[in-house]
Amino acid sequence: MIAQQSPQSARTAHGALLLLSATVLAAGALVYVLARPAGSAAFVPAGWSLELFAAPPWLSGQLPSFAHAFALPLLTAATLALHHRRALLAACGVWAGINILFELGQHPAAAALLEPYLRHVDHRLAHAAAAYFSHGTFDGWDIIAVIAGAGGAYGVMGVFMRGRNNR
Repeated sequence: MIAQQSPQSARTAHGALLLLSATVLAAGALVYVLARPAGSAAFVPAGWSLELFAAPPWLSGQLPSFAHAFALPLLTAATLALHHRRALLAACGVWAGINILFELGQHPAAAALLEPYLRHVDHRLAHAAAAYFSHGTFDGWDIIAVIAGAGGAYGVMGVFMRGRNNR
């Protein structure tokens, strides 16, 4: 457990991770609202998409991928009060894996296999996933951004968890 630091210090570190996670997720969401066309994200209502400028691909494509893979391990570590090095690495690995699988699902060959199956599942989330895979665009740079985001999250968590029993 947290051997060298007080419970107050642990709460402060987890609170900082939570705040950083929320900030990065909000920045990623802003990219969808300000620089992507309507309907490019299921969580953004069509009327909210402003598409104020033509963003370069690294901003409209890779930045949200990086932000998602960076912020969600931080959020996981903060909400579950993770502090062991292995648990932090697992959080980063799980979120990177999920993000990479969703990116691979957008590859035309994978989408062609997944979309018909998901359309026959009688659930709203399955239909949303089918639309995501069939209308999404696979980009290998997004996978690199996911790996960089998860690696960055692990590094940041290491800084916040310094001085703890991190086995």
